[in-house]
Amino acid sequence: MSDPQNLRGPASATKGFDKSAGGFFTIQRQGQGKWTRLGTAMVSGALILGTGLFIYTDVRANVGFSEKTALIAAGGFILVVSLLVFWVQNTPNNVAFLIDTDSEMKKVNWTSRQEIIGSTKIVIGFMLIMSAMLFFVDIVFGYLFYFMGVLKFSPGIFDMFTK
Repeated sequence: MSDPQNLRGPASATKGFDKSAGGFFTIQRQGQGKWTRLGTAMVSGALILGTGLFIYTDVRANVGFSEKTALIAAGGFILVVSLLVFWVQNTPNNVAFLIDTDSEMKKVNWTSRQEIIGSTKIVIGFMLIMSAMLFFVDIVFGYLFYFMGVLKFSPGIFDMFTK
């Protein structure tokens, strides 16, 4: 009965996480889902820094506080929100989601560069043809409505050639 593993219950209940080990800055399942976790951390960091910069400039300009007070407010925001984001991103459920996302991204069949270039050419060509057709239909209807008296002024597409 003194075995600590028996006190925690079956292994499926802990889902592979040892919650008793480590402190606040312990990274759950370290080494797994590296790129997804790194990308999430980088985007979060960019958003936090951008919001901190906004707070700094807004507090200085609109509230009228000194530069030191604005710096303390922005720095405090960045510190608190960074710790909060680290904690949220390091919870077992979010870690499992990011690791699963990373493993699923490795299973994706990515298209080759030649396929992407070919598809892009087809889309651009189709859009050019469609825009030319819509331009022609617009001019035809413009002159039709002008000759019917619905429009008071000429559509003017041929006016630029007569001047």
